[in-house]
Amino acid sequence: MTDTWPDRLAVRPLTVADAERIATWTYDGPWEVYDSLPGDELLTAEDGYLAVASGDELVGFCCTGMEARVPGQRAAPGVFDLGFGMDPRFVGAGHGLAFGTAIMEYLRRRHGPVTFRAVVQVWNKRSLGMIRKLGFTETDRLISDAVEYLVLRTEG
Repeated sequence: MTDTWPDRLAVRPLTVADAERIATWTYDGPWEVYDSLPGDELLTAEDGYLAVASGDELVGFCCTGMEARVPGQRAAPGVFDLGFGMDPRFVGAGHGLAFGTAIMEYLRRRHGPVTFRAVVQVWNKRSLGMIRKLGFTETDRLISDAVEYLVLRTEG
């Protein structure tokens, strides 16, 4: 395993080994809210999770549908909910655009033109910057479990 950003990314089914690796990831500072907690269930492909990798090297993951929504957020007709997480080794190093682009291109190849929707905690300027570079624009705010989120969308 290296800390060098790969030249090519592929989105593929999430394996149990991927999920076990993701469960060990820890983030610094306020991003620790994204750490897995003891007793958390492992992510599964059956729940809509996919791996983002370069060869055998796991770089991150994405989720769609219900898994990408926060509690209390409802599905919207014609909207594809999307969430993702990157290996902490690569976070904050300017790789978000390549990472997000790989995911969105994969999903568009599989599902055709879609409108994506994502939620990001309002304090997370780094993720908000990345998602805006991917073409998302703010459409709403919501509060779930006392956490404030921005809701952002793309056009299909």
